[in-house]
Amino acid sequence: MGMETVLTGYIAEPWVDDPASNRLMRQWNRRVVRELPAEDSWPPLCRGMFTCSPGGRLGKYRGAIIHFGGRYKSIEQDWEEWLAKYENLLRHLYWQSAVVYLETEVAGHYRFQWWLSSAEFKGFLERPPRLPRTWEFEGPFRRWWDA
Repeated sequence: MGMETVLTGYIAEPWVDDPASNRLMRQWNRRVVRELPAEDSWPPLCRGMFTCSPGGRLGKYRGAIIHFGGRYKSIEQDWEEWLAKYENLLRHLYWQSAVVYLETEVAGHYRFQWWLSSAEFKGFLERPPRLPRTWEFEGPFRRWWDA
């Protein structure tokens, strides 16, 4: 019998003082999420996990968020592999910060955070905006067995 793990989080999209750039970044991100695989090998990172917040004024102060989640059997055993898939997705999105919550049935709850430096954020002001290349990471571990 496995133990349940709940994985949730969000990716905060950037906001700049240029409606055309904001629209381009939002449309790009929606396309990247739509192009995620419908099914994925273990540990999964697939389209059905993700939902993008709506446009307009509904929950979109200074940029929207892409939220995600899933309920798994002991995904923490393959945490390093899932993390690599997640960071690969971040390389293809416009974002300014991201948070992942990992809630395990036996080992507790954990929070992981990614954010861009101000130098990377300036890439959003270019025409066309530049995808982030580097970021900072904060979390209790990157490999489960180091926890």
